[in-house]
Amino acid sequence: MKNILAYLIVVVSSTITVKAQSVAGTASYEVRMKQAPQANIPEEDQKKLPPQVQLQLQASLAGAIQAYELQFNGPVALYHEAPRQESGDSQMSVRTSVEGSARNVYRDLAAKTQTDIPSLDGVTYRITEPLQPQQWKLVNESRTIAGHVCLKATRPGSPVRRITNGKEETLPAADIVAWYAPDIEAGHGPAHYYGLPGLILQVDEGFRTINCTGVLLEKGKAPAIPAPKGGTVIDNKEFLKLQAAHVQKLMDSNGPNTIKIEQH
Repeated sequence: MKNILAYLIVVVSSTITVKAQSVAGTASYEVRMKQAPQANIPEEDQKKLPPQVQLQLQASLAGAIQAYELQFNGPVALYHEAPRQESGDSQMSVRTSVEGSARNVYRDLAAKTQTDIPSLDGVTYRITEPLQPQQWKLVNESRTIAGHVCLKATRPGSPVRRITNGKEETLPAADIVAWYAPDIEAGHGPAHYYGLPGLILQVDEGFRTINCTGVLLEKGKAPAIPAPKGGTVIDNKEFLKLQAAHVQKLMDSNGPNTIKIEQH
């Protein structure tokens, strides 16, 4: 019984309608790469790489950061790259300079859909697919993040594809560790994470961390978050095929290298 009280794990099969409530606001996040890929691709060709690969290449410097924002309003949320801000901070702040290089994510918990807006070789795509339940386990641990007491949750991660010297392999999936704030009753989170009884403020994916630096809650009526429009409509499976073919083409023309491609 003592062990159960000390480390209580509750399996949550999120039904996607989890506490979306009417709370609205904006959360700011910093994305830090923990494992930087290596590549010998010329700078001009790097600009043609998929958004995820560009981010990982640019984040190869120690301490590199990319800033994102999550706007949420009831069941709807939009995760996008934050506006650029010049800073005299000594830390390196990474921003992708290619238009459309950030992979925006729009989520509607009520409609049970999620829309990704990635770009590849100058073309913007729109990928809308049904939300899938995320099998979270709630853990009896807490920490304070951005002024909010957060609780821990874990779930299995997705495999990561790695292409080395023209050979593709799939790396084993690592567990995802998330920390959510029960006092912010929104079932949203950064990137493709959602489905916890509180806003997700921190995620550790193994190869990178996503950490909230602040949350601004709306006190009055919040502006609506419209669904994205435009872009070439495609499903995620077809986009991954295009992405893999594009990366392979670049590698064929630039010699041996190693690139990791994040799976969603």
